[in-house]
Amino acid sequence: MPIILQHEHPSWAEDHDQWRIIDHLSHRIGNDRVRQVDIVTAWMGGPQLLDRLRPALMAVIERHTEARPTRIRVIVGNQPEGSRMTPESTFERLLNLDESYENVECYVHAASNNRLFHAKYYSVTSKVAGEDRVDLMIGSANATGAGIGLNLHPNIEVVAWGELTQADDIQNLSEITQYLCDGPNAIRLNSDEGREFVELYERDSYDGGGGHGGQAVQPDEPVVEPVVEPADEPADEPADEPEQLNLAECSQMELMIALDNLVSDAVSNAEGTALERMHARRTGDDGQQNSGHYYFGSALASQFVIDLQPFDLLNYIRENTTEDMNWANFNLFPRIRQEFIEWLSNEDNWETEIYKVTTGNLDDNGDPIPYTVGNDRHKIAQSWGGSQPIPEGGNPSYGTTPTSVPRALYVIAWEIWDPEVNPAV
Repeated sequence: MPIILQHEHPSWAEDHDQWRIIDHLSHRIGNDRVRQVDIVTAWMGGPQLLDRLRPALMAVIERHTEARPTRIRVIVGNQPEGSRMTPESTFERLLNLDESYENVECYVHAASNNRLFHAKYYSVTSKVAGEDRVDLMIGSANATGAGIGLNLHPNIEVVAWGELTQADDIQNLSEITQYLCDGPNAIRLNSDEGREFVELYERDSYDGGGGHGGQAVQPDEPVVEPVVEPADEPADEPADEPEQLNLAECSQMELMIALDNLVSDAVSNAEGTALERMHARRTGDDGQQNSGHYYFGSALASQFVIDLQPFDLLNYIRENTTEDMNWANFNLFPRIRQEFIEWLSNEDNWETEIYKVTTGNLDDNGDPIPYTVGNDRHKIAQSWGGSQPIPEGGNPSYGTTPTSVPRALYVIAWEIWDPEVNPAV
């Protein structure tokens, strides 16, 4: 069974392209043969994980038919007082998913005797030649930004990931997951008891110590004074605010992750600021259901910045905009478009591989197919430097207009670029 070490130090990461756990998880879930996904975690972070996996999870949900059912189950720890690191908004969102889709089930599960629910595993079941194929990832990684590698600087984690081939092992895993769903310490969120849990739940303040112990609060039960015991291990630290980067030294992947974390944390508004519009496109809240435009536009903008180091352009954006402006007209600044066209039209850049933070296409072995600048250039209108064919009688503006490119550059200019570290010329 393959072992994955999530470690960002260059001595490891430079020799292991997919060292982040989220890369392995998202590619497995993105397979169109997937029929069931089970996520079991002690703690779940903010919106990043659900947002990152949303296109793949929605594909699983929407493949559901009576003849070929699909199912997604999420089980999160109902932790003792002092160890509640899962945000309130995460349980609210899980409840909404549980109520909205018949094939989504979300649970909390409490440990007994003032201990922690500490289980962490991810299983993906696919139909291959009529048989169930179960891929299991199990180890130390919680479903948090730090745990599975969504943060720019994630935890060091080790997980084992492989296919269960023995019928007894598959049956055993099925029985374990089912018990975590309907055992005596489990609560289904889409129930009166579950809705009351979500209403009463309060996340603990994080003090960095991770002091565990205490009694998990169950709805309609009296609160028991916590029994403080030595910590088994500190809880995952909540994600920090995305930091400003040294754009002369960071990679396209690091810049894309920082940008995507900002978008994930934004409020969705198809008529709002650049961040709000990007979040709406990313999640489909703009009604377009075309998150791919967000992913390739943001990835290309990130690579554009890494390649050209256009600090004078970022300074130009700052000087001609405000931090919270309504970004309705993405063509407002022709200079952005012109410099991007020159970069995208340069064939020396086309073979550059780019990181898109999304579930990608898979080859016949289930391995991800690399993205390149040239691949995404074919999706873009020629009026933006792309190579999408123009139909007979059409005009150079035919094709995809990459609205996420100027919006991403705007966000990078205001939120990620540090002019003291990378001064404009």
